[in-house]
Amino acid sequence: MKILICGLPGSGKTTLAKSLSKTLPSPLAIINADEVRTQYNDWDFSEDGRIRQAQRMRELADTFEYAGKTVIADFVCPTKKTREEFNADYIIWMNTIKEGRYEDTNAMFEELEDYDWMVEEFSNNHDNILEDIKMNTFNISYGYIQPIYSNRELHIRQSMSMSYIPILKPTKIDVGFSYLAFIRISAADHQEHLQMAKLSKTRHKSPEHIANGITKYRDTLIPKYVHEDLASGKCKKLILDYSLEGFYDVDWDYISTIFGVEKSKIVWLTGVYNPTHMNSQSDVTVLFNNLWEQFVYDNSMNPIYINEEESFSSGYQRQIQDINDLKIRPYHGLNYNRRPHLHRVYLLSKLKTQKLLDQTAFSWGGWGLDTQQEPQTDERIDHEYNMAVEGKFLRGEEDWKSIRDIIKMDKVEFPNGDLTSNKAHSINFDHIKDCYFQIISETMSLNDYHDPFLSEKSYKPFVSGMPFIMWGQMGTVNALKKQGYKTFDHWIIHDYDNMQSPADRFHALVQEIERLYAIPPEQWSIMLKEMLPDIEHNYQQIKSNCDNWGVNEEVTWKSANPQTLLSAF
Repeated sequence: MKILICGLPGSGKTTLAKSLSKTLPSPLAIINADEVRTQYNDWDFSEDGRIRQAQRMRELADTFEYAGKTVIADFVCPTKKTREEFNADYIIWMNTIKEGRYEDTNAMFEELEDYDWMVEEFSNNHDNILEDIKMNTFNISYGYIQPIYSNRELHIRQSMSMSYIPILKPTKIDVGFSYLAFIRISAADHQEHLQMAKLSKTRHKSPEHIANGITKYRDTLIPKYVHEDLASGKCKKLILDYSLEGFYDVDWDYISTIFGVEKSKIVWLTGVYNPTHMNSQSDVTVLFNNLWEQFVYDNSMNPIYINEEESFSSGYQRQIQDINDLKIRPYHGLNYNRRPHLHRVYLLSKLKTQKLLDQTAFSWGGWGLDTQQEPQTDERIDHEYNMAVEGKFLRGEEDWKSIRDIIKMDKVEFPNGDLTSNKAHSINFDHIKDCYFQIISETMSLNDYHDPFLSEKSYKPFVSGMPFIMWGQMGTVNALKKQGYKTFDHWIIHDYDNMQSPADRFHALVQEIERLYAIPPEQWSIMLKEMLPDIEHNYQQIKSNCDNWGVNEEVTWKSANPQTLLSAF
């Protein structure tokens, strides 16, 4: 959700923004226009400069909103055009003064005709504003929302995770209005009914569980008029955006029942690349929506970088300069392991057995980070080792010692790195500058599905200027190639990517890591410079892929393939 606080300079915008930030629900982001202008060193206050600033503010706000944060933006936003460019969900007009300290701004400022709240006399009590924001935009009953009509357009707010996408197909006799209902869902927010175990076709769902799901989704989240419009055809489809996740085993009858929508009217967006098998299972339309590629790109374009001492752009340019300078780096591989998934335990164990861990810059959240993991007792360690042996991932006394040491190992964090919070947004060039390539431990690895799930981890090397090797599902590297990325095949052997057996894939991967680690640092620096054209190609490719995501004249929804969605209508 984006909240715009606008008004003349000196009207109290920043003060109100700070006050509201203490009371609105977390997570929250505050964007101050002066700070953004400082980041860009752009002090053009002409009409064009104001519009450019509004566009920057919108792009930054959209990035935070995409990451699940409520955004408060405080800036003058003096004209109707700049306010339309920012496209706020909720507008507060600070109408506390008639003139500000800048004559050009006074002359340019257009009084608002459409706003949600006007402050005419500033005070420190903002409970009334806060209550109105909550009533209009946050609803604890899972996002029940109503359309709001204004003078400028039909504006339907996104409440929690539900919104509407208009479709206009004018004819000589009719405006041809219809729409798509859109709900973004995630396992984290809907664990009771929509986490992986609950979605499975083999999972028993009690009548009470299904009844609770119907109450929560069919009868509360989805308004009655949407059900009526789905029946009449005015609402074309219900889009369930589950692309944060990559779950394959989905009980479509269960989904249809708890949402109260027939399967032919449901579009399920997934993070699974090319989900042809899922799409063939029922009348539900299943499409790949590459949310994570866009997420990584948006974060790389964010002027407020995670490391406040360095912008993303300067970090990337430092990486390119280090490559050109043939810098010698202290580590071969960079490997992130915040959550202790078993496939990551296996990889770290094998690297330790092969005496490669000391040459690796890595993080490890610790066995206790995941509350689902049982205590690291000897019995538990033996159990995990026996499972690894049965799966043909580990074997022998040295591997047993290694998995024991990894499971018992305390957290391993980079300086100033807090592994208790999700690091999906984090791209840190202080780590990157010390390593030649990244060992990606994707979210999923220990299955033989042909269609891989692509998380943010697969895309981070492209914006950080690194080659990579992939511990993921079969076909993950190939999926990236199909999206236009270079995978450094001249230097890195990705034969493991074609192996269906997870164990075979794992051992081929480890063998290739051993080969890459045997290359001396001096030779690696030369290789990295040889890779530079491919590195810079990937940086431009992610920009091209994400800039071309469609906002077309009919559907203002970003999809990896909007035309596929539109073909249903």
